[in-house]
Amino acid sequence: MGPLTNDVPCVDANDPDARIITFRPFYFSLGFMFSLSKLFKEVFCPMKCAPSQCMPKVYRVIMCFENLSRFFMLELTVR
Repeated sequence: MGPLTNDVPCVDANDPDARIITFRPFYFSLGFMFSLSKLFKEVFCPMKCAPSQCMPKVYRVIMCFENLSRFFMLELTVR
């Protein structure tokens, strides 16, 4: 494989032995989506912020908060 550029993928997607996950636009046209939890929606919607605009630490904090609320069987919300 030659030098890494934007035109050359790191792994060949057509290789049956490659261990990769690809998402093609076709799947999204069928209705496939990455759903966000209720807590994520309650955090992002009032801020009028897209999830892609947040730093990875924000996701970690929200997921930690959500996992703790599940562990202790609490219905924690933003409000």
